[in-house]
Amino acid sequence: MCYYVIYWHSLNGEFTVKFYTPEQAAEELGVSKRTLIRWRVEGKFVPESKTAGGHSRYSEEQLERAKHGEYENVETDLEGLMQ
Repeated sequence: MCYYVIYWHSLNGEFTVKFYTPEQAAEELGVSKRTLIRWRVEGKFVPESKTAGGHSRYSEEQLERAKHGEYENVETDLEGLMQ
């Protein structure tokens, strides 16, 4: 899977943040892109970043939080898919 990587350099070292396209984020969460768009429109799961061209990007950390239930409405939807 191809993803976007942003590097920050600081005095303490280098930080790496991975960003995923909506298609990639949907695949990581096991939902359709349409579901991800619906969540965004409903305000349940809004991308943390956008490119200069206005394209949505989800951080790896945001996807992990969603998988572990930090977005209550998303977790409920994900649980429904598992049944």
